[in-house]
Amino acid sequence: ENSYLKDKVYVPKLYPQYCSKRILTAEWCDGIKVNDQEKIKQMGFNFKDIMHTVVSLFGYQIFVTGVVHCDPHPGNLLVRQKPGTSGRNNYELVFLDHGLYIEEPARFRKQYSQFWTAMLLRDMETLNKIGYEWGVRDIDFFASLQLIKPFNSQKGVIDTKKLSRKDIVRMQLDAKKRVQKVLGHTRTIPRHLIFVGRNMNIVRANNKDLGSAVNRVGILAEYAAKGASLISEKGRFYYYQYRLNMFGISLYYTWKSYWKSFNEVIFGENSQVTSFEEDIENQMKQFAKDMGLIVESADETMFDA
Repeated sequence: ENSYLKDKVYVPKLYPQYCSKRILTAEWCDGIKVNDQEKIKQMGFNFKDIMHTVVSLFGYQIFVTGVVHCDPHPGNLLVRQKPGTSGRNNYELVFLDHGLYIEEPARFRKQYSQFWTAMLLRDMETLNKIGYEWGVRDIDFFASLQLIKPFNSQKGVIDTKKLSRKDIVRMQLDAKKRVQKVLGHTRTIPRHLIFVGRNMNIVRANNKDLGSAVNRVGILAEYAAKGASLISEKGRFYYYQYRLNMFGISLYYTWKSYWKSFNEVIFGENSQVTSFEEDIENQMKQFAKDMGLIVESADETMFDA
């Protein structure tokens, strides 16, 4: 049980006598959408606090409990003053629409947690082991799509250099064949990945709408470490390596946030500095274009979940 979430999240009570297999009848709750910046400001709440609760909620579901809400769009996440309280810190997140859920098998939940930690630590042994069991035969390509950077399992490193024209052409020629290879084993790829991916992408879009209010990756990584039981499974040294990597991500997020705020004070709306989530989104778009998976004229909203 998570005491932080228990204090900040409210699930409307149901009326069983009015519920059926296809209908959930719950109490009415007033509130404002989690991405309505103007009204959140008027109520005196802090975007960062609210978004921290949102990301923590879904990190806890995905990595710890395995019971996952699959439609976390802003209309299903309302913010209100906690009944009987006052002050900017006493907000409450009302969690609506519990008709679309998945219950992750314990093995998948543990593997997905381990997959996340392995990606961040570049633990190739774990990546290959989980990927093979999921039916992913082209680990390099699969990891490249996850990391949004060319990945080489033999070298065990992420290539952070800017791609040359030769590399881009090679990746485009290989893309169709490699995608078919990955998709050729869909019978063994866990179906839960589809719904978990949907959840994470909508949460990412919510955080982006609030100007990258929190370090989403860092918060999710904390819950992934809990779900993977890093200390008991891998030992303290592995865990401390992981924490060091998370510290690096946190430093980058903090620097990016302050630099963006500073530029907005100086240049106002003319500031060209992007947010943490926008950086990730731009990398996704550029990678997809370099791979020849989308064309230049593709709808820019396609990455907004």
